[in-house]
Amino acid sequence: MAKAEDKKQLLEPDSFMVVGGEASSWLMRHERKVIGGAIALLVIGGIIAVVSLIQGRAETRAARELGVALELLTRPVAGSPEALQTSPDVTPFATERARDEAVHEAMGTFREAHPDTRAARLAALAQAQSDFRLGNHAEAQAGFESFLQLTDTDVAMRANAIEGLGYSLEAQGKTDEAISAFEKLSSTTTGAFMPGMGDYHKARLLQAKGQQPEALELWRSVTVSHPNTAAARLSEERLQILAAQGVEIPAAPASPAQATTEAEEGAPGAE
Repeated sequence: MAKAEDKKQLLEPDSFMVVGGEASSWLMRHERKVIGGAIALLVIGGIIAVVSLIQGRAETRAARELGVALELLTRPVAGSPEALQTSPDVTPFATERARDEAVHEAMGTFREAHPDTRAARLAALAQAQSDFRLGNHAEAQAGFESFLQLTDTDVAMRANAIEGLGYSLEAQGKTDEAISAFEKLSSTTTGAFMPGMGDYHKARLLQAKGQQPEALELWRSVTVSHPNTAAARLSEERLQILAAQGVEIPAAPASPAQATTEAEEGAPGAE
């Protein structure tokens, strides 16, 4: 029974890594859900922080209106812990789907009212995510691709969009295209933004294609190259589940510091 549950976990993809606290001023959060399930909402604080950069320019009005529209993301769903803690004057959504539908409609209306603005591009990203959560995977793919074509700035938002694109392709069974998207995530998320997540996702899909040895090596590489990150923790979890099933797991290679120490100790004249 435990092995069956472990296998199910291995086959489940992981929700968006929401960019935040672990990545500079952003919060990186992980939620395990099946491919047709909900993808984590854009963090309202992160969006408002980006929108604040627009204020003081020609797009001030659009930025402020986007901030108001995005408040939908903070309204809780009935029966959730957040709903029990919220103000009595806030009406919760009946279901998560109802919230996603409201976000989708609000973002579409906003984009029509404020075309060709930076705020509209951010709205497109939120709309693409709501499309995914609603199961409109082809529409979500188009939305993420559109966002990525329109902007080459906002590293955190691009990382979010690339990961969303990868999930959208994966949900449509376009595994090779999804792998390509996650490879771009690896090259995009330099610095503090979701280090190692592109390789982690690529390994998931390699395993799904039957290329388990390659997946194992990539997960092991993530644990060594990106220690103490969400990607490393997720990779180690996958390796432990497979090890419990009797799969031989690659040994962790020596870190650069360890390799240097071993070389020095083995040098002629070393005590």
